[in-house]
Amino acid sequence: WAGERLCREELILRSNLGVLYANLARMRSGKGPETMGLFDSALAELQPVVTQESRLFIPQVMIGLCLLGHAGLVQGSVRTQTLGQSLSYFEQCMPLTPRRLRFIQLWTDVFAALTGELGKTSPLYPRVEALMDRVHVMLSRYLFSQSRAVGYLRARFINMRIAIAESKDDRALWTTLRDEARAASEVIGTLATADRGAGVYAGFLFKKGGRVKSFKRRLFVLKLFDPFAEGMQSLRVTDGVLEYFEGRKAKGEIRVRDIRAFQTLDDDPAVLKKLGVGVGTMFQIVTPGRTYELVATNSAERSEWERA
Repeated sequence: WAGERLCREELILRSNLGVLYANLARMRSGKGPETMGLFDSALAELQPVVTQESRLFIPQVMIGLCLLGHAGLVQGSVRTQTLGQSLSYFEQCMPLTPRRLRFIQLWTDVFAALTGELGKTSPLYPRVEALMDRVHVMLSRYLFSQSRAVGYLRARFINMRIAIAESKDDRALWTTLRDEARAASEVIGTLATADRGAGVYAGFLFKKGGRVKSFKRRLFVLKLFDPFAEGMQSLRVTDGVLEYFEGRKAKGEIRVRDIRAFQTLDDDPAVLKKLGVGVGTMFQIVTPGRTYELVATNSAERSEWERA
């Protein structure tokens, strides 16, 4: 017991020392050997900590930041290799649970730094986009949270993505994010306080029309009713609606109790190319009266809708 406690005290000490060295290195304006030495000292303290306690979040992030700073001091193939190692650390410790929402501020800074170091034309940049998508999906889980901090962090994160898309001259992504930011502020804010059900999940999906067989981008909001609310005692706990909107106007809804199946569809390369989305994104929701064909932006988002 005493030996284990001493070991943990040493881990805490080394972790704190590593964070201190890393922050000192990041605060330095110069790119001389002193800065490189601080990054090396930070890595020397932090890597044994992560090796023994792989669940520790802060040391992993700090190693990624050290490697990112290290890459800014070197050139050529060493720089590319170091940036790849940095990305790997960030991929390992990506937050997926609410207890890590307080680190979204840090992720916003990390993504801005990664974008600056890599540049939009780097072959590693798609991995940064994938990381941002994962954080984006996670934040959508807590879209209706009453916490003001969550709302602020989500807005800041989306605005950061909009700025990156604009500087990248990616007009499609810029338009997508701009529409999401507007919908979040104009539509979802109202629905979160409405009497008709509690918001559970929301996001944009491409929906195939019932009469015109083309895909249109719509905001979808899943709301579950409170079975104990006044006048709703006859409803089941699983009852609710999946509403979809065009701008701020509600266009239709799917009753949760009418859903018979959530089915993944085989990829249609022509549709995926036209919509500009990845593989594993097509699915359908089956009800007695109609089958709704939908397409998510990426496979992780499709999985989140299935979970919801």
